[in-house]
Amino acid sequence: MTLQTAEVIVVGAGLSGLTAAWRLGWAGKDVRVLEAAPRIGGRILTRPFAAGQTVELGAGGIGERQVRLRQLVSELGLALESPPAEPAIGLQQLYGPALAGLPWLARLQLRRLWRQLEQQAALLSPEPAPEHAQAQALDRHSLADWLGARWLGRDARQLGGEMAELLFAGAPQAVSLLQALLQLRRQGGAAGLAELRLGRGQQRPAAGMQAICQGLTERLGEGLILDTPVLALEQDARGVELLTAQGRYRAGRVVLALPALLLVRMGFTPALAGWQDHGLRHLLPQSSVDAQLRYERPFWRERLPQIALPLCSAGGCLLLEQPPLQAGEGALGVRFTGAAARRFDAVQEPARRALLLDILGGLLGEPARTPLECLLQCWADEPFLRSAAVQWPAGGWSLQAASLRRPLGRVHFAGADLARRWPGSLEGAVEAGEQAAEEVLALG
Repeated sequence: MTLQTAEVIVVGAGLSGLTAAWRLGWAGKDVRVLEAAPRIGGRILTRPFAAGQTVELGAGGIGERQVRLRQLVSELGLALESPPAEPAIGLQQLYGPALAGLPWLARLQLRRLWRQLEQQAALLSPEPAPEHAQAQALDRHSLADWLGARWLGRDARQLGGEMAELLFAGAPQAVSLLQALLQLRRQGGAAGLAELRLGRGQQRPAAGMQAICQGLTERLGEGLILDTPVLALEQDARGVELLTAQGRYRAGRVVLALPALLLVRMGFTPALAGWQDHGLRHLLPQSSVDAQLRYERPFWRERLPQIALPLCSAGGCLLLEQPPLQAGEGALGVRFTGAAARRFDAVQEPARRALLLDILGGLLGEPARTPLECLLQCWADEPFLRSAAVQWPAGGWSLQAASLRRPLGRVHFAGADLARRWPGSLEGAVEAGEQAAEEVLALG
């Protein structure tokens, strides 16, 4: 096999890896980017309908608080388009029908529950140090442990768990209490998190979110190599050698900008330390399915009584009305998480499409079964992602914060999963990519 060389090799052409390569390229480094998949973008996925209009089946947009990402988009010279003005939607409006079905005491308990969580979050630093005693104590418990310690009736407890799964993108038993509190602290409470999850007020480039990744590749040229999964990594005192099915690559430094779940599959020589391997295996993948649909008209507005969107149904289905692609049309975005998403993972096309339309028909009526077009993305099918996000369960932060981000010799780690402040988000991807580039540049 021919040996190809570079000063720095970045493994992974998602937003984090491309950000790291962009920063290193600006500093004059000779950079190669190896990507296992046939496309760039990772968890960003922009796809066109037949008429050519693009929609997002991955990360939907850029929020006001995503400062690093906005700076990067500005550097690329991309203009951001704002969506039509929409009223703010909080948990009370989103879960209005379900709340209305509860006794008044249960509704009061749920309001107090979210107020207590926000008050506890306000006492934390947005980025506690690894030795922070209170943070470590909170990290020993899951969000489900905290909910279980509150006096709630069965129906209120179930609805509180559904609200939590929407806000924190994971089942309460799979989410560290500390991580839930930090998300509330950083995102402006439950209202801010709801806006983020619903995509309210988010902007995106006219050509879609994929345009950001395309812009970051402009300087790479032939230095971007797709369809090249890395099988093994071996480092010595002089550099790092990567083995792929297409050949061998060698560099002075390597940045692994991969989903953390994939790091444990890679053959490291010398091997990962036991505590690193153990920490990575603590991660829990979260099933997620996204769909975008076009309809002849927004029939959900014509029903009597009308169906108010966004709508969160029991079982992890979120329906969002999208800006119509053509005047008079209707457009829906649908996201399934948890057990609902796992139902899709268990079947293949065309059964998946039939399942989607059956669920929508039950929620919205018969017209939902006949869309003009339907785009569906099951993230568990992505062989080099396996999920749209991961969660650090109880105890995960204590393992993660002090260890997994540290360089391993000449190998540096990026990827949204390992971001300090915004893990699992686009802002976190940029944060982690820039941090890895800074580490490499600091070493010359």
